[in-house]
Amino acid sequence: MRGEIGNTLNLRLDELKSLASVEIVDDLHCVEGWSVKGIRWSGVPVIKIIDLARPKPSATYAMFRCADGYSTVAPLEDLTSRQALLATRMNGETLTVEAGRPVRLIITGLYAWKYAKWVSEMEFLDHYEPGYWESRGYHPRGDVWKEERRG
Repeated sequence: MRGEIGNTLNLRLDELKSLASVEIVDDLHCVEGWSVKGIRWSGVPVIKIIDLARPKPSATYAMFRCADGYSTVAPLEDLTSRQALLATRMNGETLTVEAGRPVRLIITGLYAWKYAKWVSEMEFLDHYEPGYWESRGYHPRGDVWKEERRG
């Protein structure tokens, strides 16, 4: 973790897994119109990471960067008001590589492009910065229920 925070963190996977783990059940919705119902995700609540990082008052967004060069951004408000998870398990099993192993971001109620696979870094920002799909015209937030597909 880096950026607009009071406590720079560099968590190894085993350290991340040792933090409090929870399970949530969520439906995965693709912007193209298909869904997968009732996926059980297990991992560390993002709020736990936020608490450890101690964001500065200037921090308003978090950018999640992934091992394959992908990135997505989320308002801190979504990471604290929605169920948000750094998942390491899906449906009771360790994530497969295809599903995002070792760590996948889950933010309930948002489209799947926000469910970043292979998360390797979280940066706290004092401004909006588009991620991969956001820079290609997708909505900055991507709320499923508001049908926020394009920006």
